[in-house]
Amino acid sequence: MSFLGIFFYGRLIGPAGCAGLSVGNRGARMYGLGLLARDVIDQRLEVIMDVGDWIHVGPFKVKWLIVYDHLSIVRSITVGAVSLCVHLFAANYRREDPDLGRFRGFLSAFTFCRLLLVNAGNLVLFYVG
Repeated sequence: MSFLGIFFYGRLIGPAGCAGLSVGNRGARMYGLGLLARDVIDQRLEVIMDVGDWIHVGPFKVKWLIVYDHLSIVRSITVGAVSLCVHLFAANYRREDPDLGRFRGFLSAFTFCRLLLVNAGNLVLFYVG
């Protein structure tokens, strides 16, 4: 969720801060995915995180579910690696852009949506991602 910090504080922290926040977040995400992948693949686990109810209207109830299994781990690592490369490239390429915070915020939001799409636990969340 680094995109919220970049959106609101992008001009305050400057281009170097935006780059550091977005690339650092992507790197930390890849490290965490590596640790999770080791556990999921070695122990043949399927991790289902129930974050809570998202939509609750009468009998219609949609939960916010994030699923990590073998397939979603591989897809998450692929999305994360490509995203890390794009963020690293954009750190130098868009260095002089006055709207760098907005660009990085949208780039981080796009990455968040792709990871949400890959790890969605139901069709409603899949559609949002």
